[in-house]
Amino acid sequence: MRIHLEHDEERNGALRVVPGSHLDESSKPQEVICQVKKDGALLMRPLLLHKSPKAQQGARRALHFVFGPHDLPDGAEWSTS
Repeated sequence: MRIHLEHDEERNGALRVVPGSHLDESSKPQEVICQVKKDGALLMRPLLLHKSPKAQQGARRALHFVFGPHDLPDGAEWSTS
């Protein structure tokens, strides 16, 4: 979950995602720009292919929370750094 402290739009480095990429590795990479208004929230799967380009103008501040089980499957571990 991301809570946006600024209006997030293309010029200030809005998050870009590839819909369905967390489900199927063979999906065609068509990115979508996620524009979120100030104080808005965005929910997404952590394994969804995503990126945030460098802001060209203005600020981009968001709080990013990751929710999941304490123990991950297949020997995966949470990063603590």
